[in-house]
Amino acid sequence: MECFAVHLETLQRFRSLPAPARVCLATVHKAKGRQSRIVFLLGASEGVFPPLHPDTDFEEERRICFVGVTRAQDVLVVSSPRTIGGKLTPPSRFIGEGRFKRLFFPTPRRLAALLGRV
Repeated sequence: MECFAVHLETLQRFRSLPAPARVCLATVHKAKGRQSRIVFLLGASEGVFPPLHPDTDFEEERRICFVGVTRAQDVLVVSSPRTIGGKLTPPSRFIGEGRFKRLFFPTPRRLAALLGRV
């Protein structure tokens, strides 16, 4: 019970933070109309984004990816795990189609420095 009380106290502290100090989590499906200085697009791998099942509408998934990418005002970080469930996973076709200006693989220290400047 004590852990739950500490958890509630932590939530209250976070709710009292000013909006710029908060992190907004949203799926790309719910990101339309929102903008953020920094956007992380996680799991951009074939089979995840876009999902690979018979009724996948790739044009709709491509449009949704575009919406997610264009939400970034200053920095966009796109990630794709090398493996999922122990199986090699290629990056999403949408990464290649994006023709991003800059493609690099930062170390955690480099990423922290980059985010500190924004």
